Amino acid sequence: MSIGNSNTVEARFEIKQKSVPSPPSPIRHISRLGTTAYIFGRTKTVAAVTAVALFVFVAILFSINSAPGPIKAAYEEGVRAVAGKDYKSAVLSFNKVTAYDANYKKTQSLWKKAVGAYKVDVFRSCSALESEGRYEDAINELNATRPYISEDEDVSKKLTHYTNLMHEKKKALVLGKIKGVKGRVASSRDYAEGITTLKSLRVEYPAFAKEIEAEIAKFTQASDSVSGRIRDISSHASSPTGYDEGITELNKLLNEYPAFDKEINAEISTLTSKLLRAVEVHLDKTSITLAKGATATLAISTIPVIIRNLDPNKWTWASSDASVAFVDAYGRVTAVGFGMAEIRLRTPDGNVKAACVVSVNAMLGRDVKTYWRIGVRELTKKDTAKMMGAVYDNGLVGPGNIEYNIGGKFTRLSGIFGPLDSAFEGDTSIVILGDGKQLRKFDIRHDDSARAFTVPIKDVLGLSFRMSSHVHGIFNIMLSSGEAVTPQFETPAGVYGNAALLGKDIKAYKLQYASEFTRASPVKMARKEYEYGFANDSAYKADASRPKAAARSSRAYYNLNGKYKKLSGVYGPLDGISSVAAGTIKILGDDRELETFNVKYGDAVKPFSVDVTGVTKIVFEITSNNKTDNAFGSFGGVPGGVTARFGLAEMQLSD
Repeated sequence: MSIGNSNTVEARFEIKQKSVPSPPSPIRHISRLGTTAYIFGRTKTVAAVTAVALFVFVAILFSINSAPGPIKAAYEEGVRAVAGKDYKSAVLSFNKVTAYDANYKKTQSLWKKAVGAYKVDVFRSCSALESEGRYEDAINELNATRPYISEDEDVSKKLTHYTNLMHEKKKALVLGKIKGVKGRVASSRDYAEGITTLKSLRVEYPAFAKEIEAEIAKFTQASDSVSGRIRDISSHASSPTGYDEGITELNKLLNEYPAFDKEINAEISTLTSKLLRAVEVHLDKTSITLAKGATATLAISTIPVIIRNLDPNKWTWASSDASVAFVDAYGRVTAVGFGMAEIRLRTPDGNVKAACVVSVNAMLGRDVKTYWRIGVRELTKKDTAKMMGAVYDNGLVGPGNIEYNIGGKFTRLSGIFGPLDSAFEGDTSIVILGDGKQLRKFDIRHDDSARAFTVPIKDVLGLSFRMSSHVHGIFNIMLSSGEAVTPQFETPAGVYGNAALLGKDIKAYKLQYASEFTRASPVKMARKEYEYGFANDSAYKADASRPKAAARSSRAYYNLNGKYKKLSGVYGPLDGISSVAAGTIKILGDDRELETFNVKYGDAVKPFSVDVTGVTKIVFEITSNNKTDNAFGSFGGVPGGVTARFGLAEMQLSD
C-alpha cells in the first residue's frame, strides 16, 4: 500500500503523548446500540434490531476480554517510538495493532505518518551510500524495510534505481578490466593468456557474460590466425632453400608474437631438422694422415651461401676412437695413438653431417721397435745410408732378417727401396712377410732407381723382412690405417734452383769407370777447356767378367728430383790421345733412353738438348768400341788396358 510522497513528511512531525486520543471503547459502542434499541423499541423492527444488537454486544464483549491489552500496549509503544523519532519501531508497533484489528489501522493517522518518516530516514541513508558509490549497501538497506513496509512503491522505485546504478557500476568495472586485458594482449600478443583471464572474469561476473564472450571470440580468432600463419609457413617449405626461408619467416613471426614461442619454436625445430638432413655440408679435409703427437684442424669448407639459419657453432665434433685421435670442440685433432679413427661433425639433432678419416701412422724403427733381428742394420741419425744421392737415417740395410710386432692395428705398409750408391754390380732381393706368409718380393739391380711400394697388411700381427745383400736398403717404412701414404723420398744433395749445372750444382751420386772434371781439374775438347762435366776413365781393371776384347761402358748417375724440363750441353772426344777410337754416348732418364750420340776421335764438339720433364734419375753412359792392351806396362800394377775418352760438358738444367 502506498503511503504517499515521503518528502511531505518532515522531521517536524512530533506528537506529545497526552494529546494522543484514546482508542475507541467497546462500552461506547454498546451504549449507542442500547439507545437505538430503546428509541425504536416500540416499532415493528424493534425485535430484529434488538437481536442484532445483542449479537454484536456479545462479540464485542468477547473481543474486549481477549485482545484489548495487546492492542493498547502496541499502540502505546508506537506512540512512544514516534515521540522518540524511532519511526522504524513505531511502524513495527502499529503493524502489531493492525495484526489484531485490520480496521483499527484505518482510523489512525499515526501509522501513515510513522511510515513516511521511516522512509525519509531510509532514503536519506541510501542517498549517503549512493554518494559513496555503495549501491549494494543501499539496496541491502532498502530490502531491510520489507518486514515493515512491504510492497511500497517508493521503496520499489528506489530498489530499481540502485540496482541499475550497481549494474552500471559493475559494468564499468568489468569493461575496465576487459580494456586492461585487451591492452596487455595488444602489447604481448598473448591471446591465450587473454582468453584465460577473460574466462575467469566471466565466472566472476556472469551478468556480463555476453560482453566478455565477445572479446574471447576476438582473441580466439586472432590466435587461430597466428597459428594458421605458422602452419602455412611450415607446410609450404619443401627444399633446403624453402626450409631456410621458412625458418627466417618463423623467426620474424616469433619477434612479432613472442607469446607463441612454444608453437613457433617447435616448427623452427622441425624445419631445422629437415634443413640439416637436406643440406650438404663438407669439411676441408676428408682424410688426413698424422704422426703420433701431431695436430690438425678441421673446418667446414662448404655450406650453401643461401643457407642463413645453420649455426655450425652449435654443432659438435666427436671421434670414433679417442685412443687414436682426439678432437676438441673447435675441430682441432690430436693424434694420441696409432691406428685409424673417424672424426665426425654432428648437428644438434645427432645426425652426422660430415666426417674425416684420421690415420695415425707409425714408422718402423722410430715408433715401432724390433723384437727380433739378425744381421740387419737399423739406420739412425748416426748410422745412415745413401741412395740416389739422398741420405736416409730411417730404414733397413741387409743382409739378414728382422721382425716387428704391429698388433693388427694397420692396413698398409709403404716405403721406398733400391740399391745403395755403393752398389756397382749384382742383383739382390728383399722379401716382406706378414705372420710368416710372403706379402711381397722386390728384385733389385745395382743400377735401379729408388722405387716406392705399398703392401696391404690388414690384420697382420707380425711383420718381417728378409734381405739378401748389404748393397740395397728399404727406407722410410710407414705403417698406416687409412688411405695409402705416399712414400717419402729424401731430398738428394745439391742446389736445386730454377737452373742447375751438372757437376757443379748437382754432383753424380754414383760413378762407374768414370770421373767428373771440375774447375780444379778441367779437360779439353777440340783445344777448348771445359771446367764441369763427365768423362769415361782411360784405364780399367781386367778381370774374368771383362775380357780384354770386350767393349766397356762408363756411367755417371745424377738425381734430378723430377724438377727440370730441359737438359742442354756439348759432347765430343777429349784431346791428348792419338787414336782412331770410336764410341757411343747414351742419355737415359729413369731407365728410358732419351738420346744416343755416335762419336769418334777427331770429331768436333757438338751441342745437344734433351727433354727431361718429370725425370728423376738421369744416367750418362759412354761406351768405347776400341781398346788396346796396356803397351806401357801395368796400370798401377794392375793388368788392364787403355781406351779412348769421350766427355760431356756444360750440362745445364732448366725448368
